[in-house]
Order: sequence, then structure tokens, then C-alpha cells
Amino acid sequence: MSTIINFKCSNCNFEFQDRDLIFYIDKDNNLKIESLSLEVSKTMSKSPLSGFLYENCCPNCNQLIRTFVVETDDTQLTSAEIEENLYEFIEKERENNLDKNNIKLLFFDFKNTFYKERRSVLENNTCPNCENAMSLVISEKIPCPKCGEKLVETYK
Repeated sequence: MSTIINFKCSNCNFEFQDRDLIFYIDKDNNLKIESLSLEVSKTMSKSPLSGFLYENCCPNCNQLIRTFVVETDDTQLTSAEIEENLYEFIEKERENNLDKNNIKLLFFDFKNTFYKERRSVLENNTCPNCENAMSLVISEKIPCPKCGEKLVETYK
């Protein structure tokens, strides 16, 4: 079972649920988005293209932004080709209500990039929709995207 973290603002009505999402391309060439679990991890590891999916609300345009971070790439494609393919998967994906304007793609060399560096990029980035500064991830360290106050987290 995956870890689900609930975030609630200490000041306003903002609430958000971090479901520990991952994405992968399944054997039928469909984009799958699921919460990380042992079983999903096994399936994900067999995919030629997979990674993590982060969500946060942009405090400027008030849109839900989804950031796909490619971790595994066994496709022999360039970053531009992977980006084009992922956007094609996103275009045909209706199950998860993905909006191409509110999607960001990031690529990390996971073998040569420390977690702290990756996290810094995620926390200090820009919205793909309005281009204003925002954190692509939500955590207790990041202020509420609605009012700027402290977020409190609880685990499920």
C-alpha cells in the first residue's frame, strides 16, 4: 500500500492529498498513472518509460499542475522525442483529466544527480501555464499556494 499524505492549510480552506503517484507505459502502450505500491513498482520496472508524477496548485493561476519526472528510459529516444511521445499519451489520456497546458516534463540523470539537487529543482521552478515561480511539489516546507500560510500534514 502506498503512503498518502494529506495537507491542510492552517489558515484557509486549502486541502491537498499527495497520493505518491508514478507513471509508466504499459504493455498495451497506454499511459498508466497509479499510486506507488510494491505491485505497481514491479510493473513500473518492466516499462521502457516510467517515472514520478508530482502535483501542486499554482498560487498565481490557481491551476493544478502535474509534473512528470522521467526516471527510467529504455527507449533509446532523445529527450525531445520522449517529450513528444509523452504529450501524445497525455492527449489521448482522458481517465485522469490531464490538461496539456498544466503539464510539465522534467528529466533527471538519476544516476548522477543527488536527491537534494532534484528536490531543489522541483521546489524552485515555474508554472508551465502562467510561467510564474512555483514549487512543483507540495510539502510542509512549502507555504500554502492559496494564502501563503503553513501547511500541516497528516498521514493515512
